[in-house]
Formats: sequence, C-alpha cells, structure tokens
Amino acid sequence: MNILIVEDDEAFSKKLERTVSECLKYSFVNCAATVDDAVSQISVIPYDVISVDANIPLAAQDIVDPEKYYGNIVIQHAKNLKKAHRNYVIACSDDISHLSGYDKSFPKTNFNIIKYIECIKQFEQKNK
Repeated sequence: MNILIVEDDEAFSKKLERTVSECLKYSFVNCAATVDDAVSQISVIPYDVISVDANIPLAAQDIVDPEKYYGNIVIQHAKNLKKAHRNYVIACSDDISHLSGYDKSFPKTNFNIIKYIECIKQFEQKNK
C-alpha cells in the first residue's frame, strides 16, 4: 500500500512516517511538506492513503497562513485524479471545519495513533 503524509510539522510527520512504516510493514510511506510537493507526488505515484494537514504552505519558502486551508488543494487533486483504484484521504488537523472531500479526520491535539493505524488497516482490508 502506498501512503503519503502531507504535513509541514517535521516532528509530527516523522513520527507518523516511522509508526506507519513499523505497523504496516509492506507499505511504501512518503512525506510532503508543501502543497506543491504533495500535488507533484500524487500526480506520479498512485497513493492509496493520503494523510493531509489543513494548514500547509503552498511552496517550500512560504509561511503557513492560518486563514488559508491549502490542504483542500491536495484533497481535491487526489480526489479528481482518474486512477484504477480509489484513494482514501485522512484529514489530520485540529480545525477541519474548512476542509472538504476527506474520508476520515483525526485531531492533532491528543492524536490517537492507534485509531489512525486502525483506520488505515480497515481501508486496506476493504480494498484487497
């Protein structure tokens, strides 16, 4: 299973990447810290699961604007791609009220990694 973690908080991103890799041993896990990087990767690699932060910068040198929910760009790009299989989008953010099109959400405050992994495993089981 191919998994993309779209997150600009490097510590959180690395924690997710490490945990997902350990728990889902046969998965390919990659990270993107900006919208540009995420869209570029999604266009090339057929990701099964895409985990998206609501507030991410557009490009590498940009500062996150808390009033802009650029995670929507990533979600819409993922959902609009014509692929042979469906992708599953997880929103990881404390404020998801401005996001749309995701399949499941998890708050970053008091993040429950066990439920997050279970969610991915359930998607994998349904799509074998």
